[in-house]
Amino acid sequence: MNQFFNSLIEYPVIAEVNTLDEFNLALESNCQNIFMMTGNIFNLRQLCKKAHNKGKNIYIYLDAIEGYSKDSWGLEFISKNIEIDGIITSKPVLMEQSKEMGIFTLGRFSVYNEYKLNYTIEKIKETRPHCAIVLPAVLPHLIVHIIKETRIPVISSGFLDTREAVIKCLESGAAGISTIHFKDPDIY
Repeated sequence: MNQFFNSLIEYPVIAEVNTLDEFNLALESNCQNIFMMTGNIFNLRQLCKKAHNKGKNIYIYLDAIEGYSKDSWGLEFISKNIEIDGIITSKPVLMEQSKEMGIFTLGRFSVYNEYKLNYTIEKIKETRPHCAIVLPAVLPHLIVHIIKETRIPVISSGFLDTREAVIKCLESGAAGISTIHFKDPDIY
């Protein structure tokens, strides 16, 4: 767990990867962490091995991985057969199960109105993921509110395409930021 947070101190930008081309770019980037938002049961092992060979940590978004059951059996299969550093999921049940299995768990939450903000805070308190990914990151003052209410570290994600946006999120207390713009040398 500390491996993730320690790496964010050194470089707080996380590569959010949605294609295999982006994955290859992430391997050559300054990012120490990769959020793998795509993949399938057949290529995950190889992708994780490539990431580790480059000294990168890789966290897979279970909700988008094809070819396995998105339940406790699928989660157990992945944790025992693929060398992941952790999982990302928006499903509260998988957050709880993954933590019970000793897997580093990042909960992913979309906040697009006040109702979803309250729901997100409630779910973070209930599931207690190791870290919460909150998107979109367009309102940094919400980062302060979520951290204060839950006492869980937050990763900001979504619409982070300028250095100014990244700095605002980090100054608001985000432990790091996840962006598809990780390739831009001016992002941080």
